[in-house]
Amino acid sequence: MTNKIIIYDLSCPITGNVRYVGKTSRTLNERLAQHISDTSRKNNHVQCWIKSLLNNNLKPVISILDEVDNSEWVFWEKHYISLFKSFNFKLCNHTEGGEQPSNMNSESAKLKRLETLKTSESWKEGRLKQSEKLKSLHKQGNINFGFSHLSVDERKAIGKKISENLPTKRFIKIENVNSKNILTFNSIKEMCKYFKCNNGTVRDFIYNKRKSKTFKEYILLENKNKYDKK
Repeated sequence: MTNKIIIYDLSCPITGNVRYVGKTSRTLNERLAQHISDTSRKNNHVQCWIKSLLNNNLKPVISILDEVDNSEWVFWEKHYISLFKSFNFKLCNHTEGGEQPSNMNSESAKLKRLETLKTSESWKEGRLKQSEKLKSLHKQGNINFGFSHLSVDERKAIGKKISENLPTKRFIKIENVNSKNILTFNSIKEMCKYFKCNNGTVRDFIYNKRKSKTFKEYILLENKNKYDKK
């Protein structure tokens, strides 16, 4: 195992979308723990994304993409980053991957890797597994590429499935001072629809405490946002 390198991905625990591709010589649990630890002292794109998950009591899902020879990890890390970007995944990777010694891009090194691929059964098997994984995620509606060829109804069904799995972002509770009737809403949009008013009228009421005719008989009891700091 000392000569093997793991190519892994970090994906969103809510949508299943891949957000980062990396490499490690350690176990997946050790690498994930390092990513989480890095959020306290690093502020790059991937750490900010992980920190946003941690703030909501979530953490990324780490999965193995491939296990390759130590001499070949540069090629494969770049390959997977390029692959996921070609499928329109919004990766947090700042580079194309494979921060490597200069001789890895020499013509002789490229030819050697090409010859290795032509005779590698493990490569063919790995590509097949990756293809099946992507097809499965696509069928479940958990990735955001390849929907353009689907019908409008199919795209709407996939979008509805994804939105149903997302946690509620907001909780608003108001009370009618006259009837003491309490109303609750899960979004500003839902509140606008109920009172048949515009977005600005609702925001003025819940944020600025300015009451229009629509809300003159109501008081705000609670306004919780998923992204508010606890």
